[in-house]
Amino acid sequence: MTVSLSINGAAPVAADSLGWSFETMARRNASPDVVTLKRVRQANAALDITEGTQVVVFVDGQRTFTGTAQAAQFGLGEQGSRVTVPVFGPWWHLARLNFTRAALHFEGVSVVATQLPPEVGTLFTVPGAGSDFQEWNGSAWVPASPGTTYKWARVENLALSPKEIDIAKFVGARGLLSDPNWSGMTIYRTVFEGISELLTYTLEVHDRLGLPVPFTVDLSQLETDLGATASPKYRTWQDQKVAACMSGLLASKPDVAIWFDYSSEIPELRMRSASVETEQALTPGAPPLMRIQATPRPELKPDGVVVRWEYQTVLDAAYRGYRIPAYVDKWPLDILPHEPGVMTYTVDYVSAIGSFKPAMAQALMEAVGILRATGSMSLTMPLPQEAAQIRPGLTYRLAGDPALNDVQLLVQDVSWNVEAGTVECSLGYPRALDLQTLSDLRGWITWTMGDVTTVLTPPP
Repeated sequence: MTVSLSINGAAPVAADSLGWSFETMARRNASPDVVTLKRVRQANAALDITEGTQVVVFVDGQRTFTGTAQAAQFGLGEQGSRVTVPVFGPWWHLARLNFTRAALHFEGVSVVATQLPPEVGTLFTVPGAGSDFQEWNGSAWVPASPGTTYKWARVENLALSPKEIDIAKFVGARGLLSDPNWSGMTIYRTVFEGISELLTYTLEVHDRLGLPVPFTVDLSQLETDLGATASPKYRTWQDQKVAACMSGLLASKPDVAIWFDYSSEIPELRMRSASVETEQALTPGAPPLMRIQATPRPELKPDGVVVRWEYQTVLDAAYRGYRIPAYVDKWPLDILPHEPGVMTYTVDYVSAIGSFKPAMAQALMEAVGILRATGSMSLTMPLPQEAAQIRPGLTYRLAGDPALNDVQLLVQDVSWNVEAGTVECSLGYPRALDLQTLSDLRGWITWTMGDVTTVLTPPP
């Protein structure tokens, strides 16, 4: 196996000639992928890998990973001293980037500008008297002088003409940019709509701030791969990390996994529901399966889901469950709410939904209905390119064992030990959901759907 590294966009060079070796690669669902590089000898200072270095890993000439180096880690043991550098993949950008809508305010009126910060380098002139623009003078907010022209920048320099002001100071704060509660109504929407908004924002804001695009995404393919569309309540994600927003949206679909495809120059973000993933067979005692330890989870398989969309006529949420439903959504179609093992939820029907009647019950049933197992397994992959393809979201079944025919093994995280040629996989639902019993599942869906307390005009 030949490993080459590209440092900060330079041509790939053999890793050993740079003084580094490729030790492990972890690919994780909804968390940063990470590659561990070990320093095997003192590297040339010009080719050293320091914090912030952009690193691309090639294995046998194939692009295998792209990420940003973190601070080096030092250790001392029986084998001597050891220096390793973790390199985080693109999800790391989502975990650092704030989702912050921003609007320009003038003359007492809020005007939405692309729900994004202004573009670096553009000019802005304070309007005439009566505007509510303010600027920070170092100790307090003071009215900005009408006619003053500013230039949006990433670093503030008020000594220049026009003054350069840092966008970050005003986004999500009071002052020139402020619109933290832009949405005044509560609606239900599909998971894809929410994910699409977050990803579009992520890519556009990087461009507007003059930052390199961390990844690409095919939204049309993403809509297909997400499968059935459960519809959680729309929330205001203002001033939260994009990664946290995405995790919150995907909580309603625990069968969806996220991974990055590193084969292109810019990694591509992908998601897929287990319901549309092609299953693969594993035979106990035969390669590539080396070891498996898994526990089936029949207690997390409901007999059905019923969602009652009640028309809300009173403000008091205590009336929920007693009002006439505008629509009853259930799956399977012949179940009743009071039957054992059936999970029933009541949500408010609001005019914003209009004629849209989401197949929420079926989507929730599909997301948790397959009898999955939690645990771990080891796969032996002698060919590096095969090992590099093991990722979150893959689904397996054990062949030749009738007792496990209904059990699906859903991969969450994988760790490739490069030297040993093995891949360790964790199986089950995302650990962040902490689904242990059917009661946990009930609480999970209740949290996902949330409460609606806004009284709106009844639908026609």
